[in-house]
Amino acid sequence: ELMEAGRIKILKDLRSNFLKDKPSTTQDYWDSLETLQAYDSVFARRILWKWQSVLRELKALSIPIPTGPILDYGAGTGVASESVGEFFSRDFVLFDRSPLALTYAQKKLESLGLASSKVIHNEKSLKDLSYDTLIASHIFSELEESDYLKVLAAAEKAKFLILVDAGTPGVSKRLIGIREELLKKSWFVVAPCTHSHTCPLESSSEDWCHFFAKPPSFIFTDSHWGKIAKELNIDLRSLPLSYLVMSRTQTHLNGEDRMLGRLKRSGSEVVFHSCGARGFCLNKKKIAKKKIKEVEKDSFRVFPLKDDPQESL
Repeated sequence: ELMEAGRIKILKDLRSNFLKDKPSTTQDYWDSLETLQAYDSVFARRILWKWQSVLRELKALSIPIPTGPILDYGAGTGVASESVGEFFSRDFVLFDRSPLALTYAQKKLESLGLASSKVIHNEKSLKDLSYDTLIASHIFSELEESDYLKVLAAAEKAKFLILVDAGTPGVSKRLIGIREELLKKSWFVVAPCTHSHTCPLESSSEDWCHFFAKPPSFIFTDSHWGKIAKELNIDLRSLPLSYLVMSRTQTHLNGEDRMLGRLKRSGSEVVFHSCGARGFCLNKKKIAKKKIKEVEKDSFRVFPLKDDPQESL
């Protein structure tokens, strides 16, 4: 019980820092093995479920990532590499400012048998590194402008890019910024966008580019997760994310609308924002109750919306 109480305190302190408008970046919060283990057992699991939703989408779209090495930028406990390693067999390079986190992440990946990996915590070494894919997870709320530019520079060296992060307006804005910069450099959007035009949400105050991943059903009947939810005041049903997948190889984009966030019921109608080649739209549609329930069960919509009101969701 004392060990569990200590873990809960660590998680509360981490969560308090992460929820700040400006999380602390001057002090390394990976201060002990216990902190890394606590984070990886709870917060990293929720992040893994977000990654799984994005990677399932790539699989559904029949889009593989390049065969060369993957750079996990700001690797932390290695949850992004862990997630990608479940879907694609690749070599990983882990980069983080924390040597302790890198050691933990490398050992974890080895124990899972998912990938061979090496670690780098020196930015000079990073400049000379060769890799095909850049992945980054939950780093954009912490970056200063200079750090943001470093991520962009690292992305420009790759052939493929997968960024998964918190579903907040600030993170969405950062990802849109990367999207627009890479489009200027002849990159192509893979997801979540269904078009390669200027982002309609770039200057919107009504909504932002975010979605909701589906957590595994077992956590709702698991006493461990029930206690975590109560102690940390976490809604287990909610896994908001913003993400961006881009490639140097052109991909097929159908330009149709795609739902953002979650729909809301309004009498016999549902109301939701969508985004596509037509721009950013507020939609009101009458659809069958069965369809509403389907979306509410899994509001991370992999496929774009269609114009037929009865088939739109």
